[in-house]
Amino acid sequence: MPWAFDAVKGERWERTRYGGRELQGKTIGLVGYGRLGRMVAGYARAFGMEVVAHDPAAPTDGVEAVTLEELLKSMRDHDIQTNSLVTTGEGKLLGVISRADAEATLAHEAPAETAPGI
Repeated sequence: MPWAFDAVKGERWERTRYGGRELQGKTIGLVGYGRLGRMVAGYARAFGMEVVAHDPAAPTDGVEAVTLEELLKSMRDHDIQTNSLVTTGEGKLLGVISRADAEATLAHEAPAETAPGI
């Protein structure tokens, strides 16, 4: 954000123009709660977020555990959705969600800065 830095150097603080988003009080849904999912959950809790997660291969201790169906159906209620899964040989992520379903969850009303490939 060099333009924000230049504004501050010019003794202008344009808070509304360069403001961010508050994370406190938002909900994050995690598909996959292995090493990376736990790291994301830790950061999310540090910012005061509510964490819900699904992972059939790992215990979801410390967060609200939900089924994959519940997680995908309630995506509209989550402010942020992440997929931290391993691809299996059958073209499925973690063997429970197809690549097409995973891409659909990422594309589902995702803002441009969080769309796949960005």
